[in-house]
Amino acid sequence: MQKSNDNTILSYDQKALSRLTEENLINYYVAKVKAGKYSLLIPLGA
Repeated sequence: MQKSNDNTILSYDQKALSRLTEENLINYYVAKVKAGKYSLLIPLGA
C-alpha cells in the first residue's frame, strides 16, 4: 500500500502472505478473495 507521495506504508513478503488467514482479510470489493495455502485466491473476470 502506498500513500499519494509514493511512500510505502504497508508491505508483505511471500512468507508473511502465507500466514494470513481468512479472518485477516477484509475485502470491500465484489471479488471474493480467499487465503490459499501458498497465495491469495482471487477470481478473474470482468
